Amino acid sequence: MKLQFSQSDYDLCIYYRRNVIMGVYVDDCLVVAPTETETLKVYEDLKAEFEVTNEGPIEAYLGVNIT
Repeated sequence: MKLQFSQSDYDLCIYYRRNVIMGVYVDDCLVVAPTETETLKVYEDLKAEFEVTNEGPIEAYLGVNIT
């Protein structure tokens, strides 16, 4: 994988690189970064490798409402 993420030793669904954390569950992905610019950079990187859609700001993830 060219995205340069490392897989967490504690949870195999969590990946990280520098100050970005990505949670992956089946075909859902949640990217957390300090700035929107960094989040969009990860999105563009993912889009270059996979077919992805950007759902915009998160409202719910895996059935959990985010406020």
